Amino acid sequence: MNKRILSLLLVMVMTISFTPIISHAETSGTCGENLIWTLDDNGTLTISGTGAMKDYHYTENAPWYAERNNIKTINIQNGVTSIGNIAFYYCNVTNVTIPNSITSIGEGAFRNCYDLANITIPNSVTSIGDFVFGDCRSLTSINIPNSVKTIGDYVFDNCSSLTSITVAEDNNVYMSIDGILFNKSATELIQFPPGRESIDYIIPDTVTTIGERAFYGCNSLTNVTIPNSVTSIGDFMFYYCRNLTAINVAEDNEVYSSINGVLFDKSVTTLIKYPGGKSGKYIIPSSVKTISNHAFAWCTNLQSAEIPLSVTSIGKAAFYYCRPLTVYYEGSEEQWHSIGIATDNSDLNNATMYYNYSGLNFGDISMSYNNGTATINSPKAISVDFIIACYDINGVLIDFQKEDIELNVGDNFLPVEFLEDGNSTKLMIWDEKMCPLCDYKVIGL
Repeated sequence: MNKRILSLLLVMVMTISFTPIISHAETSGTCGENLIWTLDDNGTLTISGTGAMKDYHYTENAPWYAERNNIKTINIQNGVTSIGNIAFYYCNVTNVTIPNSITSIGEGAFRNCYDLANITIPNSVTSIGDFVFGDCRSLTSINIPNSVKTIGDYVFDNCSSLTSITVAEDNNVYMSIDGILFNKSATELIQFPPGRESIDYIIPDTVTTIGERAFYGCNSLTNVTIPNSVTSIGDFMFYYCRNLTAINVAEDNEVYSSINGVLFDKSVTTLIKYPGGKSGKYIIPSSVKTISNHAFAWCTNLQSAEIPLSVTSIGKAAFYYCRPLTVYYEGSEEQWHSIGIATDNSDLNNATMYYNYSGLNFGDISMSYNNGTATINSPKAISVDFIIACYDINGVLIDFQKEDIELNVGDNFLPVEFLEDGNSTKLMIWDEKMCPLCDYKVIGL
């Protein structure tokens, strides 16, 4: 009997010893001096109390962050006056209630809430911080009330389903035209909705400034026209617009220009942006000295780029995600390494390189001969080898003469002095790689 009791006690002790201790994430706590939060079994996060919510950071997440995938509904109760920075970052929320006591929404508060499709901003909110709805990929529309006085940067960044931004007509700071966000005077285009099914867009001629990242991720956009009124274009303005094939600028714009849909400064010394949807080979004009930051970023259909000797600097991430990439450079390898190439250009640095590229292919140059003069027509200014080869009656090479010559655009006239003792002469034009650029011309003697 005693042995049975002892055995039973031993089994109980072992069972208790090997039972795992399960730690549960917090489901309540404080999130401000006078605010508390609770998370129930249905996935409803409730914020209650009075005053401002604490600001959080990417290195110090909100206390409910560990349960972010279980949060379906956020209920902020009346009395709460602000939503803290990155408060609901990456939460799996679908419904949000914001009371009229809220006056500010902090930076990145709803960033990466992928399932958030709708949200109502009350008429008490005066400021919306940077990236508040960044990457809210299910958000389809948003209404900005008349109380809002400040909208931060990149608020709707990469909201790929957003088709309309509406602003209350009596808002004194902002306005919307056809669902696009502008300042009140419509002199600054702040945000084009990334999910808008708009193939072509003509920017109003009231606009003088295109805001930073204004068209970021607008993948349905294929053509955009910039009027003569625009004098300032922010960074990343057409970044990740994968179907954009043309950026057109009014001819009388005094600051910017476009050539074949590519955006330049007026003097065509700075290449600002190559449209992400263009494909094939691109020849950079010989006037270009600077390739701007992100100029070719995400141009995944770009197969090759011909870079002229005039280029002296290439900006940060200028060829980011251009792969595989082939580069034809007009100068030598030594000259290439003297170019100032900024960081984040691994795709450029790993490109297949061809140096001393003439920029011309066979047939681009034509040559004729008449009465001791060769006429050579070239589409560009270039250095070539002009060769006079002498052959005997059996077609065997007797002698040849090679001369480096500089061709100008259009017709070039060269006197020809024949070599002695030959039966016939061939005139040839070669590039630096000894590749012919046109058919040779045979002259009988």
